[in-house]
Amino acid sequence: MWTVIGAAAAAILLVAAGVGIGRITDGSSREDSLPVAAPPSGDMPDDVTMLLASDDLEITRGQVGGAGLATVLASRSADMAVISMTGLPDPAEGRAYQLWLMGDHDPIPAGTMESGEVGPSPAAQIEGISGSEQIGLTEEPAGGSPAPTGEVLLALNLD
Repeated sequence: MWTVIGAAAAAILLVAAGVGIGRITDGSSREDSLPVAAPPSGDMPDDVTMLLASDDLEITRGQVGGAGLATVLASRSADMAVISMTGLPDPAEGRAYQLWLMGDHDPIPAGTMESGEVGPSPAAQIEGISGSEQIGLTEEPAGGSPAPTGEVLLALNLD
């Protein structure tokens, strides 16, 4: 029995020593093997940078019509929000997704994503959110509508 335990301990020691020697002699220093955050491929707009640095930044997540997920980053002091979605299918030909600002006022159109423009991770920047309580998403005719006519696919509170 002691022979088996001794052999197992020796094997573990040899594996550990081999890993250690491999790390020392692989030609790279510890700093070379650490992950590095790459600079963005393009400059981030200043207003989005201000949004991300806002003291009152709120992050809200929700399901989009049973098909996808949405994340909203919003700041009242920056008076803007950014919405990012995943898993959202392209709207049918002749249709569009339309964003809305909703609250104690008539819904305010906040942009459209036409058929063929959605892609794998659509995102939008929405300005002028003060006075609104929610961001909504509906499917509307191409070009959008002055007021929501389609089913509400998303309604996320801004705070």
